[in-house]
Amino acid sequence: EPNSKAVWIDGGTHAREWISPASVTYIINQLVENRDNYLDEVKGIDFHILPVLNPDGYEYSHTADRLWRKNRGRNYNGVCVGTDLNRNWGYKWGGAGSSKVPCKEIYAGA
Repeated sequence: EPNSKAVWIDGGTHAREWISPASVTYIINQLVENRDNYLDEVKGIDFHILPVLNPDGYEYSHTADRLWRKNRGRNYNGVCVGTDLNRNWGYKWGGAGSSKVPCKEIYAGA
């Protein structure tokens, strides 16, 4: 419906934060398995749920570098890998808490 409310839920933005995909999966399970208990609360709401926003970084943090934070995309400098997806938004892009240096963990992307 054009006037329906919408909820966006995502997890796994930072690769090393393993609990968020598990939490999002739990929410999905609750909404599906206990649907009848939540009918009144969720009526008229469209849910858009993405358990792992950063699948390549998430997988890399499991197999190679437990503390990896960014995605695994190539950067223009050809040396450093990844962009901090939590810093890669149009709103206040490149502001406080981000970096324009590709090798930094908080690199906001180009």
